[in-house]
Amino acid sequence: MPFKVNDKKKVNRDNQSKEYMKIEDFSVSNVRVLSETAVSFTLKITGATFYNMRVVETKEGTRFISSPQIKAKNGKYYYQYYLGLDEDTVKEVIEAVEAALEDDSEEIPF
Repeated sequence: MPFKVNDKKKVNRDNQSKEYMKIEDFSVSNVRVLSETAVSFTLKITGATFYNMRVVETKEGTRFISSPQIKAKNGKYYYQYYLGLDEDTVKEVIEAVEAALEDDSEEIPF
């Protein structure tokens, strides 16, 4: 069964509901400062490890978590995967990354 490679049909993603998951048990490791506004880390949860995750700080000072991206032939960047974390989990992960930067230990379990 061949795949349609050059299908120009637009998909309406506005009506798709996003699901978010609450992670109770995770750890953060391999925390590295990339720039003044970005930190890279590895997120481990039960049954999965997500490498090259990032905490990015905006010009306004807010922080968010970003998945790794790749650059396509068209010059645009695309996420390699989507990790839908709920708002409380995002805050906990960012706090764990900040703690790892201050602590310099190998792995921060939460």
